[in-house]
Amino acid sequence: MSHGLPSQAASTFQHRRRALAAAMFGTPGLLFAGVARARNYAANVFGYRPDSHFLYTTGAWLEGAALLIDRGEDTLFLPPSDPGDVIWHGESPSWADIQAATGVDWVRPIAELGTVLDELGRAKLATLPAIDPLTRYTQGCLLDRPWALPGTPVGFAAHDARLADAMIGLRMIHDDAALARMRGAAEATVAAHRAGMAATRPGLHEHDVRAAMEAELSGRGMGCSYGSIVTIHGEVLHAHSYANLLHAGDLLLADVGAEHEGWAGDVTRTWPVSGKFSPTQKAMYELVLAMQLTAIEQVRPGGQILEQVKQLERTRNALAHRDHLTSEIEEMGQEVAHLEGQVGNEKAEADLGRLGDVLADGMNSYLNRLSAAHPNAWTQDQVRVDLQERSFTIRVGSKRWSKKLGGTLQLVFLLAYSYGLLRLSNSDGYNFPGLLILDLPPKLDDGSTTVEMESNVLEPFQALLATPEM
Repeated sequence: MSHGLPSQAASTFQHRRRALAAAMFGTPGLLFAGVARARNYAANVFGYRPDSHFLYTTGAWLEGAALLIDRGEDTLFLPPSDPGDVIWHGESPSWADIQAATGVDWVRPIAELGTVLDELGRAKLATLPAIDPLTRYTQGCLLDRPWALPGTPVGFAAHDARLADAMIGLRMIHDDAALARMRGAAEATVAAHRAGMAATRPGLHEHDVRAAMEAELSGRGMGCSYGSIVTIHGEVLHAHSYANLLHAGDLLLADVGAEHEGWAGDVTRTWPVSGKFSPTQKAMYELVLAMQLTAIEQVRPGGQILEQVKQLERTRNALAHRDHLTSEIEEMGQEVAHLEGQVGNEKAEADLGRLGDVLADGMNSYLNRLSAAHPNAWTQDQVRVDLQERSFTIRVGSKRWSKKLGGTLQLVFLLAYSYGLLRLSNSDGYNFPGLLILDLPPKLDDGSTTVEMESNVLEPFQALLATPEM
């Protein structure tokens, strides 16, 4: 059983808990510490690390514990001690020591947690699902949460979402105690990377460099905040093999970070195995370094880091794809020249007079159909369409349609034009999409209305659309 007391003042954690409770507006919150997981049998476990939210609010490494934050009082629930722990792990701190170090108001047996939850009302409590699946299962069952079973998606209830937002808001701006631990983790991480650089040389293996880096952390009483990545295959994002031999000309990537009482360092660096970059390696390194330094410059109050990072990303992409873009531009130029040649050929072959007659035939088909059913609906001449290379003119008899027609005859003409275009959609060589939307009644220039004649002009339109050629 793992027990460890915080090295920082109890008031640090009391202040964090009071700030969290204030953001919850009277809703109690329950956080779980988690348990160590077995490796190959129950007594042989992986190293224990408390859930981060529990650690942030207590500073203590208390396996199997739970913390209740309820308005002005905090209660720590602890599992019973195992008599065998004294032999195997040494003397554990007393409950009084734990209470004094964490600053909680009460320490109670974990067996009493269920009774307390009944008194408070399980549905009224807020919680955050633990990372450890065994703890999450116990937690979910105690609080009747749907995400208890492993693999079940987590959906936050209203109380839980409020606690999550409150915890995020609290941890977004660090207090002095947190900054002190983060600086310690950062300093140790820097030392580990320098030790790795000093140990790197051709003929060693990746694990030799890893050992030098992690030894630096161990010498400071710290461990790794995640599984170290030390590899000559940086293209593999999370390589965890360390058997490759280092050669001159290789680049070695190290992603190693220290953990200092729960606060993590996380740094990735790349350096040449021989101690000197090749010209290509140097150019890429300096490009990435310039981007990083520019981004760091923006990490300050009022800095627009997001926009700066976007700009750097755009610059990086432009440089990385310069040759590719040049090649694509050349290919596009060749394709444009080919298409221009095709267009020129099609223009030379196009019979504009015949094409204008095709559209006019469609328009006159509608007008003839309308005149047959309603002789007074269209009393004008036939329609002619004159196509030019960059324009066209539609005439009724010898005059432009817009000067010849007025009032309701404009509606008849526009329906004829719409039908003429629509008829092209079933013919090869034309590109009309085959979709027409009519918005009736229309607004005519002379202000006249067409409500009385709409059915008359639509009947032949619909009849023509129902013919086999359509």
